[in-house]
Amino acid sequence: MAADDVSGPKDQPRFLGTGAPSTAADLSLLGDYAALVGNSKALTASERTALTGKQRWPGLTVVETDTGKMWLFNSANSWQFLGYAPETTTITLDPLYVPRAASVPLGLHRVGPRVFMDGAVDVAGNTTWTGGTTYTLGTLPAGWRPTAEVGAITRFGTLTAVVTVVANGAITFALSQTATAAPGTLNFALTGISWPIGG
Repeated sequence: MAADDVSGPKDQPRFLGTGAPSTAADLSLLGDYAALVGNSKALTASERTALTGKQRWPGLTVVETDTGKMWLFNSANSWQFLGYAPETTTITLDPLYVPRAASVPLGLHRVGPRVFMDGAVDVAGNTTWTGGTTYTLGTLPAGWRPTAEVGAITRFGTLTAVVTVVANGAITFALSQTATAAPGTLNFALTGISWPIGG
């Protein structure tokens, strides 16, 4: 039979149950529709580069599952690099700290070989920090850690903090002077701190 019912919301072919079946024609119609709308694949880098002939066509996009790279097969019949598919994950905070309310969600996002921190931190209870002392803020998950120690200066309420991220995943910080904060009063900003990925 032909696609004798009203097409679906994405213009997909539909068939009335009362129509006469025509197996080859019906399956070809469905295959043609899948080819028309299916323009994305998830492959490894080696699987992408091995595509030939009708396995690739202008408009096909591929995300490499082992590299995170995104590619477009363009009208010149060649692969065009589009960038990296972003990924996100969380930071394990020391029990003294909590994500700050009214901030962007606390966590990490990765674009290709670089990781970025997002959000800000508050305290879970009344806390005092001694100037010049190093404190542990939290830990990064494996696969999101820097290749070498990374340092950054960021806002710590009305003060500034020197934040250090090390290859074992530890996130530490130190203040230049003693400070005290109660829950809901601290804005320890982390957004924008970044590093190249290690392991």
